[in-house]
Amino acid sequence: MRRDAALEVSTEVCASPDVVWALLSDLSRMGEWSPECTGVRWRGGAPGARPGTRFSGRNRKGLWRWSTKCTVVAALPGRELAWTVSFFGFSVAYWGYRLQPVSGGGTVITEQWRDLRTVPLFHWGPVIKLITGITDRVGTNESNMRVTLDRLKAAAER
Repeated sequence: MRRDAALEVSTEVCASPDVVWALLSDLSRMGEWSPECTGVRWRGGAPGARPGTRFSGRNRKGLWRWSTKCTVVAALPGRELAWTVSFFGFSVAYWGYRLQPVSGGGTVITEQWRDLRTVPLFHWGPVIKLITGITDRVGTNESNMRVTLDRLKAAAER
């Protein structure tokens, strides 16, 4: 995998940006939508999607379970939510959502992922692939992002 890998996946939702924001900004619900993230636990301070707030992301792939440390880097109500992810002190990824209103009261949600791994962590790639069975992180993330957005769409349109 290229270390500069990045993805964006979008879907249109029949719900306002405020409705979508209310769902997304409650990061503790991420486990309901993501096929890999099973939940979020807030770390220190008051919980909430504000720049600087931190949380642990719990994840699962097959039998392997792991936790990451995350920091919210953007939280603009109704417009954008993003965080960075680290694992064992190494930067791993940037995850974010952009919300764009569309005519008729809907929203285009764009989920973004960017690989932030540097060479030292990148060398762990073969070990991570062996443990998790993920041989194509970009392809896996794209598939997971589509599932996440489909589930988020269903929740927003209820």
